[in-house]
Amino acid sequence: MVRTLLVALAVGCTATMCLGQGFGLLVPYNPPTDGKPIDLKNQNCGKEVEKELKRMAQGNEGDAGLDALTFDPKTGEVRGEGWVQHKHVWRYTVLGARQHQTVYDWTWRGSFKFNVFTGEGRGTFDVGRGVKVKTETIERLLKGDITAILELVPNPGFKKKMWNEYAALVADYERRYGRGNVYFASERFVDWASPETAGQRVISLVASGGASGGAIMAEVSQEAMRELTALTAWLRAKGEREAEATARAILTGRRVDFPFLALKWQTVGYFSQNYLLGNKVGPEIRSTHAAFAIVWKGNIGGGGGHAGGMARTSFESGAGRFVQTGPRVWQERRTNGQRSLMTEVGRTAEYVELYDVSRRLGFRLYADHAEIKERPTDPFRRYPRCEGKWVQ
Repeated sequence: MVRTLLVALAVGCTATMCLGQGFGLLVPYNPPTDGKPIDLKNQNCGKEVEKELKRMAQGNEGDAGLDALTFDPKTGEVRGEGWVQHKHVWRYTVLGARQHQTVYDWTWRGSFKFNVFTGEGRGTFDVGRGVKVKTETIERLLKGDITAILELVPNPGFKKKMWNEYAALVADYERRYGRGNVYFASERFVDWASPETAGQRVISLVASGGASGGAIMAEVSQEAMRELTALTAWLRAKGEREAEATARAILTGRRVDFPFLALKWQTVGYFSQNYLLGNKVGPEIRSTHAAFAIVWKGNIGGGGGHAGGMARTSFESGAGRFVQTGPRVWQERRTNGQRSLMTEVGRTAEYVELYDVSRRLGFRLYADHAEIKERPTDPFRRYPRCEGKWVQ
């Protein structure tokens, strides 16, 4: 039983090895342009996964197969479905006639998903006889939730319903800041960040706002560092050249005050309710977990005011011009022909603040001059080369 419960992890890890070390899967690797997941079932990778399943089969006629295996290069998620048949047959001869008797024939079916970026994996197994097992159930048993045993026993009268606010909160952040502008902690981290594991102190600080985001992150840094690969990939996609160093600084709590990023902490409600014969048994139980979100800062939602009746979309100086080319997107066009891409990270009645990710420089454009910040810890100072004014 225990061995079979590890099928999801074994298959997921095998798929990861295929992707990362190569069983001749996709060499060279060219992501599809239509955005659809890649079908791996008939690739060499799929064959390797099927071999892993066949090793699970017991009996002299045991067998296994892979029904589906896909990989989404955008999310890093591998999904699969398969089956393992445990079958043993005795064969013998009676009065010259060949006979056989099936000792056992039991087929187990399962599905899994495994994220190669975050290392998260989940699996569900239907082992027949009315028994379905989820890896989440095993995790709860290991954490001391004895009621999870009832979910492993065929009992149509008992049911435990569990739900949380995770998906709704992720959707809310993406609605407020724009999809792609938010890195929300993985559900694996939020599952872990409970009062029993992260500690009641951390949950209380998040709920009350009684500590800085960096101080809270420092207390959970060991677990948060498991987000390093996914957060680094997100920062690289946003154009951050030192993505891994920035991700490490945030996840260890060493530094969270980047001009282009905002760290936010959020409580997440987890709920459970027991039912017996369709009726509620006992009260609804709520547990508060913690989550963090990293927001790419900018003039989210527009606005910001005007100066002298101008929209402040073009600033001209003796060294060149700063021009807004799209929502929160700017370009510095220098007189020597060089150009740099910038992001608008703030806008007040006095200035527009820009950040050049490639050069790690901050700029503030005022009505008659500009200021520059060359290092994150430096204050803004007047920039004589860019004495100028708004022309639009």
